[in-house]
Amino acid sequence: MSAIPPSSPSSVSASIPSGISSPPTYILPPTEENRELSRSLAAVTSTAVHSTASIDKPVPVKAVAADLEETQDAPRFHGAVDEAKKSSRFGPSVNLYGVAYYQKPETRLFLYKDDTCGFALKQGDVISVFKHGRKGPEAALDILMPRAVAEGVTSQ
Repeated sequence: MSAIPPSSPSSVSASIPSGISSPPTYILPPTEENRELSRSLAAVTSTAVHSTASIDKPVPVKAVAADLEETQDAPRFHGAVDEAKKSSRFGPSVNLYGVAYYQKPETRLFLYKDDTCGFALKQGDVISVFKHGRKGPEAALDILMPRAVAEGVTSQ
């Protein structure tokens, strides 16, 4: 496996989360083998960041990562985003599209088991990233974004 220059339009970027000093960024060709590598990196680095985040209050990272699933249930996804928007002062910054938009074949939906956070991907772009304002896992973005990268995000 060889790295390709960041200027290549067909590259997938996987970076180690902030919290680890001097995080390197790897640019890999978008192959299934590299996507699997990116998924593994996301799981390992999320666990590393959260295992030292707080000794008094550990974050159940493995449970959170395992409980994020891909779904084709566009009405369920739409409802989860809508409820999250209403629950948070940051709600207006989340794009909520119609159910038909989420049903398009090029759109992939990811939800946490209790519908309190998730994201959608459309042709390499992350859309509708959300977390409920009062419910759901702590540090949700630390789980959502590495998974988005692992699933093939190509935009930066």
